[in-house]
Amino acid sequence: MGDDAYVGLAVTSHSDGTLATAVFDNVTVRRHDPPSLQLTAPATDVSVALGQNVTIAWTDADSDDNAAIWLALDPDGGDEPWEDSDHSWITQALTEDPDGAGDQFTWNVVAVPAGTYTVWGRIDDGVNPPIYSRAAGRVTVTNAPNPPTANDDAATIANAGIQAEMVS
Repeated sequence: MGDDAYVGLAVTSHSDGTLATAVFDNVTVRRHDPPSLQLTAPATDVSVALGQNVTIAWTDADSDDNAAIWLALDPDGGDEPWEDSDHSWITQALTEDPDGAGDQFTWNVVAVPAGTYTVWGRIDDGVNPPIYSRAAGRVTVTNAPNPPTANDDAATIANAGIQAEMVS
């Protein structure tokens, strides 16, 4: 909406030949800015094992109300994966406020089939058309959990189903 706004108000009478008079008082014309959304993580391609977490982060703004944010995964690699219906929702209707550290979501890929996915988000204030953003990095989910390393503690190794014993 530009600097100028033109508003028309009308008064009518339902009786032919009868004039009507009306006073409009306290009329406010309010600018309603669209929200914005930019996914910032994953910023590069990441590979995670089934059951691990991926942090999805973003910056958003909606100066005149509290919009809702949806996050999705999509097997498409295109620039606009929201244009088709083969996505799955990671989470829905997150509150756009508060900003800062609250602008992230931890996604556990426990129920995600193996494959490579695009992560994208949608912000909707219920007034303007929804805004979409695609993360720069893609997420590859593998079937098997990552094997333990020498730096893992005994509980992590045991949870991976591996027997460990001290050798002297």
